[in-house]
Amino acid sequence: MATVVLVHGAWGGAHGFRHVRKLLRDAGHEVSTPSLTGIGERRTPQPAACFSEEVHLAQELEIYAFTRSYIKATRSAPDDRGEAAFRRAAQRARQSPDWSYYEIDTNHMVASNRPQETASLLARIAEGA
Repeated sequence: MATVVLVHGAWGGAHGFRHVRKLLRDAGHEVSTPSLTGIGERRTPQPAACFSEEVHLAQELEIYAFTRSYIKATRSAPDDRGEAAFRRAAQRARQSPDWSYYEIDTNHMVASNRPQETASLLARIAEGA
């Protein structure tokens, strides 16, 4: 089985992965879902400030074998003001040889709306299928 780290997007939180986390753990995977600065107990006065905050790691991330996977929701939320930025990020992931790109037919709440499909896709990615 694999170790899976799920990182939420802007204004999301680790709680958004609770159903997916359970499904992956039940399948035998080790799952980590950190909450990033700006969210919940790590809230900042200006969430956008978390994008320029320095990140300090105990070890270089590149020493670990990992895959970068981008899962894009194909439907927009009714008032999706950040749509252009997400489209650009998805386009970069789709075109980069360093990323694997996937789509799930739902709105931006992928893990909450489609937990089984999300967990199945993540398990296939983690197992190298």
